[in-house]
Amino acid sequence: MLKIPDFHHNVLESFGIPEPSTEYQFHPTRRWRLDFAWPEQRLAVEIEGAIFGRTVVCHKCHSKVMRKLKTGKWISVREGGRHSTGAGMASDMEKYDALTEAGWRLLRYQPGKVDYKQVANVLSNYLPLNVDKTELP
Repeated sequence: MLKIPDFHHNVLESFGIPEPSTEYQFHPTRRWRLDFAWPEQRLAVEIEGAIFGRTVVCHKCHSKVMRKLKTGKWISVREGGRHSTGAGMASDMEKYDALTEAGWRLLRYQPGKVDYKQVANVLSNYLPLNVDKTELP
């Protein structure tokens, strides 16, 4: 998972990218938050956490751990949080659609697979840099 200090050091400081807002609430009525945002440029970066969750298995009996929904249906428990569930993905899509409708650009990255130089290169196309682009590492 990409941590904010890693992003700050490896992308912002190293490549002269302006400081983003973190956990930025872009919608006037919804509680949606963006991992990293530059509101003046309407640019957002989301690191898609826990997208490869796996089924939780009991360490004693090795059977799937199940939970009962309010509807009475039983489902297997998955590690990784809400982003790895159908409802979580649908909610993320709703958020991203609202973001796009509000005129924002969204860049999405997979956790643990972030190429910092590539991210900085893409961001430099949309943001004013604090250094000359020819001087980037």
